[in-house]
Amino acid sequence: MKRDFLGGFQRLGKALMTPVAVLPAAALLLRLGAGDVLDLKWMFAAGDAIFGNLALLFAIGIAIGLAEENNGVAGLAAAVGFFVLTKVANTFDSTINMGVLAGIISGLLAAFLYTKYKA
Repeated sequence: MKRDFLGGFQRLGKALMTPVAVLPAAALLLRLGAGDVLDLKWMFAAGDAIFGNLALLFAIGIAIGLAEENNGVAGLAAAVGFFVLTKVANTFDSTINMGVLAGIISGLLAAFLYTKYKA
C-alpha cells in the first residue's frame, strides 16, 4: 500500500513537470520585456500571457501527464472542467479566485475520469 501511495505521488510529480517547465521561459520573457530592461511590450505581454493562464496550463498538463497514453482528450476535458469550476465558484462568491488550485483539481479529476471511462 505504501508503494502504491508513493507511486501515485511520483506520477503526479512527473505530470507537474510539464507546466513547471514553462515557468522559467515565462519569467525570462517578463523580465526582459520590462520597462527597465529592454522595454519591449510584446515580450512582456508574452510572459504575462503565460502567467495569466497558469491555472489552465496546470489543468491541461496534469491531465495529459496522468492520463493513460498521455492522451490530449484528457487535456481538453481538463480545460472544460477548469472553465466550469471557475464559473460555478464565481456564482457562489465573485471574490473567489482559486487560481492554480482549480487547475490542479480539474487536471486530477479529468485524468481520473478519462482513465476510468475511456472508450
